[in-house]
Amino acid sequence: MLEEFKKSRNRNTKVIAIEKCGWCPNIEIDRSFYHEMPEHIFLKILKELKDAGFADGEGQAMISFSRYNEPLFNVDLLKKRVHQVKQYLPKAVVVTNTNGDYLKKRA
Repeated sequence: MLEEFKKSRNRNTKVIAIEKCGWCPNIEIDRSFYHEMPEHIFLKILKELKDAGFADGEGQAMISFSRYNEPLFNVDLLKKRVHQVKQYLPKAVVVTNTNGDYLKKRA
């Protein structure tokens, strides 16, 4: 189990949450601002993970774009970050969760 934990990383690409869910530990945080993680910091994290062999060994390395934010708030940024992950960590599995607020119904 510990080995699996070492192979999982959550990254918030931005700080924004639309809903105020009673169960969320961030319910008291001011949500009136929008802040994206600077690209140079995101790329530095990816480089450090690559240099540490994060996605090179046995087991499934995973990068998750979810936690206390809504990843589909900025789909273009999410696509860019997924592409960057795949450049640095091509073997990593990329996952995300959404509350569905930004999903659009297709005809």
